[in-house]
Amino acid sequence: MGIFKKFGKAYKVVGSETYRETLDSVEKIAVGSYQLLADKTPDEQTQILERVTELLSKLHDATDHETPLVYSLTLLTAIRSHHLAMQQKADEGNQRG
Repeated sequence: MGIFKKFGKAYKVVGSETYRETLDSVEKIAVGSYQLLADKTPDEQTQILERVTELLSKLHDATDHETPLVYSLTLLTAIRSHHLAMQQKADEGNQRG
């Protein structure tokens, strides 16, 4: 595939709404999560990170047979879905309050 064709495909992906929404979701989840973690006591942080490690191990076991592309897209989709669910809950809470 020629360099211009590759660039065109990459530009099309980067310019897509799904791509932008996914990046936005990843950034917001990362910032919020790390801020919450920083507010925890050292003991709470250790407990949380141990649980993260356990869940990550389960995730690796569940996806061990998948290709890197499928694994990557699954993680990105999961983050985007999680962010949308959190937004929906926040919106519902704001409507009640």
